[in-house]
Amino acid sequence: MDKILDAKLAIEWIAVAGVSSAVIWAALATKAEGAAEIYQYLFFVAQARYLAATETADQWAMALAGPERGTVASVRLQVCAGWIEEADANGQVDTRPLIGVYCGKLAQRGVHQGPDAVRYGSISAATALMPEGINDGRIETLKNAGYVTARKIIGLSGIYITSGQMMSEAGSDYDQVERRRIMDKACRQIRAAQLFYLNDVVKVGADGSPEGLDMFIAQSESPLRIMKTNGEISSGYVVIPPGQNILSTKTLRTKIRIVPLGKMSYIENEIAYSNPALGGK
Repeated sequence: MDKILDAKLAIEWIAVAGVSSAVIWAALATKAEGAAEIYQYLFFVAQARYLAATETADQWAMALAGPERGTVASVRLQVCAGWIEEADANGQVDTRPLIGVYCGKLAQRGVHQGPDAVRYGSISAATALMPEGINDGRIETLKNAGYVTARKIIGLSGIYITSGQMMSEAGSDYDQVERRRIMDKACRQIRAAQLFYLNDVVKVGADGSPEGLDMFIAQSESPLRIMKTNGEISSGYVVIPPGQNILSTKTLRTKIRIVPLGKMSYIENEIAYSNPALGGK
């Protein structure tokens, strides 16, 4: 991991091959937070274990959601708990961890397109959910614990990603992977745009605040305008708070705000009969 991070490449995420446990997940979360502090905005994707020979599907799901979950809460970590039966091009059928096809879904999609969006289709090679006995209740238990899982949907054929869960705290703005990817892209691109002005000079007003930064603001907002045009965000803007003592601090502080896209995770309909003769609606 250190070799990858030391290369200082523009990496979106790092997938960890093989199954791992909460000790590794906590270490990955720490690595990702440390990378963000030095402007490497990325997250990790890991895979939880399969059920043991002595376990039922219910015992396996409860173990992963309970004692094996650990206490890690990170907006830069995903753990796949899903497993699928998958057929390859030669007709070979195997039970495989979800992480492979999940990362493939991420790579295919734009940063704003969730891996769980039904419109993009099912997991093409998946033939069954595993382990045998997994049901909606156990899948929901794992999802609520922060894991990435797969599911079937009534009325549709195939198997779909349940959601791009992050191992975040409840109520986090980064509970879904698309929110993580959008923010990371904005951070990378805004930083790149602002580096042009690094160590440059700026005029200082009567109150000591920096002035004449209209071009700097426009340059900073340029990536946000492009992301809005591409349909990746709703809007975004940059402001420079007043009252900064740049002569003493040699530091310019900005505030960047992004309005993300909404997500239709649930669709509720009210449906009933209507009698036109009664003027009902």
